[in-house]
Amino acid sequence: MTRIGRTVLDLASLLSDKWLRATIDSALHLRHSNLKWIQHALATHGKGRDGAVRLREALTRYGPGTKIPESVLESFGAGLLEATGNLPQRQWNMLGDDGLFLGRADFAWPEVCLGLELDSWQFHGTPAAFENDRARDVALAEAGWQVLRFTWKRVMSFQTKVIAGCVIDPSDLTRVVSRVWGDGCQPLIVGEPSG
Repeated sequence: MTRIGRTVLDLASLLSDKWLRATIDSALHLRHSNLKWIQHALATHGKGRDGAVRLREALTRYGPGTKIPESVLESFGAGLLEATGNLPQRQWNMLGDDGLFLGRADFAWPEVCLGLELDSWQFHGTPAAFENDRARDVALAEAGWQVLRFTWKRVMSFQTKVIAGCVIDPSDLTRVVSRVWGDGCQPLIVGEPSG
């Protein structure tokens, strides 16, 4: 049986950067201690191996307190959002004016009360989940939050636009996200767009 560290090292020479990141994220989401095993495999078996340099570079983004994406879709979304230069908070607890918990966003810019959810069929594909998401969005809107939702298809289809055109300031975030993600997004404006 091949252990997780060696498997990730072997895959580092075969996967694209985004899939390598998603693989590492998935391993760490299962068990954060897998980071030690990946680092050990790299130190023990990585010298001269294809992909070892890429894996070593990819591992630099994981440190104490790093919030690990909870799905492959979230991993891809994190990579795209990091490329914009406007880093969101991850797995952010959104609170109402009274301090009550209203929901958790995959990504959030709390300074402008904007949350972003990446909706996969696994977590959002049932009728009950669909209804719960909408009810939560209404409660959040009443508390001043806006939630943008994107599916796998949106994240995968518009990645070039996000990276190329989305270097933004938080006060301009809603307008830019709308432009970048295409016609399917009809966000409410949070404040006046700049420029």
